[in-house]
Amino acid sequence: MSEDKSIRKTQEVIQRIAETIRKNALMECIVKGIAEDGKEEAEGITAQQIIDLIRDYLKQEGAERDASVFLTLLANFPKSMVAHNLTPQAKATIAATYWTEEVSMEDMARWFKRSKSTISEAIRQVSNTLSNTETEQEFKSEWREYRKKAEADKEKQASGEKF
Repeated sequence: MSEDKSIRKTQEVIQRIAETIRKNALMECIVKGIAEDGKEEAEGITAQQIIDLIRDYLKQEGAERDASVFLTLLANFPKSMVAHNLTPQAKATIAATYWTEEVSMEDMARWFKRSKSTISEAIRQVSNTLSNTETEQEFKSEWREYRKKAEADKEKQASGEKF
């Protein structure tokens, strides 16, 4: 392998790692913020259900890359993760994650062990509840500003400027 190819391959690996870390950190912040109001209790869930869920999750492609997100979700939303129905906190987490535009439907479907249509329905339900409220608009506006600043910082860093 030529030196240029090796450098490009290394850069690609570093970019994938950075993207994974960013997604994981984002999800952990969102989950902790929503779970602050109260984590779901694990009452009524068996150890076997949790083990089966973890085993099933680990069979997925890319599971090792996102394991910390999955475990964070499982620790905070055990009923939603095991049961058929999502709790309001889990739906709020899905919607908040979607609005950040950092995470794909495929990622969320994999993390929550749900179909993309279930993820989409959860987003729709939360959006309808918040529809055109000040809170939703503020969140989206603040997030757009954050993304613009992050992009500007990234460009400065790439050009060698200090920020």
